Amino acid sequence: MHQARYVRLFADERGVSHFEDVEITLPSVDFAPPAPPLDVISLFPAVACGLLGAAPEWGGQVPHPAPRRQFFCTLRGEYEITASDGTRRCFPTGSLLLLEDTFGVGHATKILEDSLVFTVALAG
Repeated sequence: MHQARYVRLFADERGVSHFEDVEITLPSVDFAPPAPPLDVISLFPAVACGLLGAAPEWGGQVPHPAPRRQFFCTLRGEYEITASDGTRRCFPTGSLLLLEDTFGVGHATKILEDSLVFTVALAG
């Protein structure tokens, strides 16, 4: 079985955002019979998916909450997020980020290099 990791950005009851590291195990599943099983897990119900491009000059340093609950997969580039608790994390190519800080102070985003992100808008 494979392990996978992602970072969760969430707001506490006071509206302050924090990071949490999440590690999950992918169980073996008959995903595409008659091919052998693959390690697969369903994470969240989704309502839409898209692509987001951002350049270093984008002004995301002003703290803002996420516009919706969403999952990001960085396809190209790198960006840095500062949670409202002051913690900073970088998200290079291959990173997975679950954004759930949809209220409160939010977070600040600095684009370090031209980025392309696959986004999945989540239900609820």
